[in-house]
Amino acid sequence: MGLNLDVWSVGCVIAEMMLGRAIFSGQNNIDQLVEIIKIMGSPTKNQIRDMNPNYNEFKLPKMSPIPIEKVSYVSFTANLYL
Repeated sequence: MGLNLDVWSVGCVIAEMMLGRAIFSGQNNIDQLVEIIKIMGSPTKNQIRDMNPNYNEFKLPKMSPIPIEKVSYVSFTANLYL
């Protein structure tokens, strides 16, 4: 999962550079994770274990991912032409 996480990170950094703002801004690490979960859906127990083998409490919000075609790109495209 390390390579997948690195590709995700690079994609987020590129998007943030293009937008000029954070795409998943949160007040702290947990709040940022919740912002990601709102779009991507809740991670499975195995995904959480892959991210952090020491995490034993699985008390994250249960949310379904938003279909990619429903994610808004309006702010993304608007910022490209500023």
